[in-house]
Amino acid sequence: MKNGAEEKKLSRECLISTGATAPFPALIAAVLGEDCIQQFADLGYTKLVFQAGDALRYLYEIKPEKTLGVEIEAFDFNREGLTKQMKACIGRAGKSKEGLVICHAGAGTILDAMRMGLPIIVVPNPTLLDNHQEELAQELQRQGYVLKSDVK
Repeated sequence: MKNGAEEKKLSRECLISTGATAPFPALIAAVLGEDCIQQFADLGYTKLVFQAGDALRYLYEIKPEKTLGVEIEAFDFNREGLTKQMKACIGRAGKSKEGLVICHAGAGTILDAMRMGLPIIVVPNPTLLDNHQEELAQELQRQGYVLKSDVK
């Protein structure tokens, strides 16, 4: 309570980009897992936005009924890029808290998020040819630009 009035809950968004061309259902399943949704809710996230590419149908098949007040939105591909969704993750005084970008280790997505100064968790897609995303993610983490994670 602030001055007898209930303080407005600020929005907080997370963009999850799995890539537009290569499906990454393991990342979708990990983020939509019960424990992960609980963590987002505990950290004050109000919305998760997925760029799910070819796995959009899969996302809707496994989307949980209980999301603890965290809105879940998804789309396949946007030719205009992810700028709008990334900007929604930027904190704005009195309106929103700083969010987060979780993405496959695609160089374009990472660079766009870095340019906006957003925190980034990079999850390489191990199913891709020669696992080149792993090398990029490891190097960017070594340099302190991202946090690298893996899906089990």
